[in-house]
Amino acid sequence: MKKNHLALCIFTFIFFISTNAHADTFAGGDGSVGDPYQIETCVQLQSVRNHLTSNFILNNNINCYDTINWNGGNGFNPIGDYFVDPFTGIFNGQNHTIDDLYIGEYSSSGLFAAASGTIQNVGLNDITVSNVGSYTGTLIGTMYGGTISQVFVTGEVTGPSYTGGLIGWHATGTISDVYTRVTVNGGVYSGGIVGRNDSSTIFNGYATGGTSPSTAAGFIGNNFGGTTVNSFYDSQLLGVSDTNGSSTPKTTLQMKSVATFTATTTPGLTTPWDFVGNPNNDVANNDIWNINPLYNDGYPYFAWQTFDQTAPTITSISSNSVDAVYKLGATITTNVTFSEPVTSTGVVVLTFETGSTDRTCTFTVIHNNIGSCNYTVQVDDASNDLDVINVSGVLNDR
Repeated sequence: MKKNHLALCIFTFIFFISTNAHADTFAGGDGSVGDPYQIETCVQLQSVRNHLTSNFILNNNINCYDTINWNGGNGFNPIGDYFVDPFTGIFNGQNHTIDDLYIGEYSSSGLFAAASGTIQNVGLNDITVSNVGSYTGTLIGTMYGGTISQVFVTGEVTGPSYTGGLIGWHATGTISDVYTRVTVNGGVYSGGIVGRNDSSTIFNGYATGGTSPSTAAGFIGNNFGGTTVNSFYDSQLLGVSDTNGSSTPKTTLQMKSVATFTATTTPGLTTPWDFVGNPNNDVANNDIWNINPLYNDGYPYFAWQTFDQTAPTITSISSNSVDAVYKLGATITTNVTFSEPVTSTGVVVLTFETGSTDRTCTFTVIHNNIGSCNYTVQVDDASNDLDVINVSGVLNDR
C-alpha cells in the first residue's frame, strides 16, 4: 500500500463525475461450462446469487466499494444460503481481483454464504466482513465438498464463532495454493484460514494478519479429522499458536524466505511449492508462486498477481465560484480531483492565498477520486484573490 505526499498550485477546471446504474444482466455467456456467464461489475457479481448452479468467469478486476451503501448498510448479500442452496457451479476469476467488498450482518457470511462448487484463480482485496451469526469467512461462510485453488484474501473478518480468514466451516472439501493476510476477529473455532475443518484437505497455504482473541488459532481454529500439508502461518505477526498442530509456525523472516516453501529440509515441508525459477528443490514448472521483497510486503504471492506501482496524482482543482467577488461569510467549495480513488490518512490541507493572510481548509477522502473542502470567507480576505497555493496530505490508493 503506497502513500504519496501531494502538492499543487493553481486552479484548473471543473470535472463532473457521473455514474450509471448497470442492468442486472451479465456481460456475456449462457452459464454453461463451455460458455460461462461473464462478470464485469459488482452488480453482476451480486446476480450470481440467482444462478447457483451456473458457471462464471471474471473478465476484469471489479471494484465493489459502493457495497457499503447496499441493502440498508448491510452491504453485499452473500451468494447461496446456508445448508439450503449452496453455490455448486464453477467460479473462475481468471486471475482477476474483487476489491473493497463490504458484507454486513447475515446468517452465514462471506462472498459465498455456502458453496460446494469450484472457486479458483481469484483474489479478494481489502474485503470487510462483519457478521453477527456463526460460520463466517471472507470467501465462504460454509463449504461442504468442492474445491478452492489459487485464491488470496486481504482484509478483515468478524464473527462470534466458526470464523476464518478464508472459510468459516470447511467440510469434506479440498483447498490448495491459497493465502490470507486477514485480521480475524472471532470467538471459539476461529483461525487464519479456516474456523473449523471437518474431514477436509488443505495443502500449500499460509496465513498472516492478526487474530483475536488469544483463543483463535494461526491457521485452523478446530481441526476435526482434517488433513493439512505443507502449510504455514506467521506466528510472530499473528501472535498466536496453532494448538491442534494443523500447520507449522514460522517467524516473519522465515515466511519471507523462499527456502521455507521450496527447500525440503524446512520443518513442515514435504513437497516443494511451485515457484517461478524452480528454487531449491522445486522441480515443477506451472509457476504458481513468486516472491519478491518489493511486493506483498515480502510474502509469497501468485505469479499472476500484479502490483500497482504508480502513485496517485492530482488532475484538477476547481471551485463552485471561479474568479468571482467573494463576500464575507460566503462558503466556497473547492474540489480536488485525483487520478484514481484514494483514501487519506488524517486530513488533506488546502492552503489559500487570500490577500495578506493565507488560510487553510481541510477534508478527508475515503476511496474516492474527488475530495471537497468548504471554506468560509473571513475578515481581511481579499475579495478578488482566493487561489489554492498548496495541497498537502498523506494518501494511499487502496
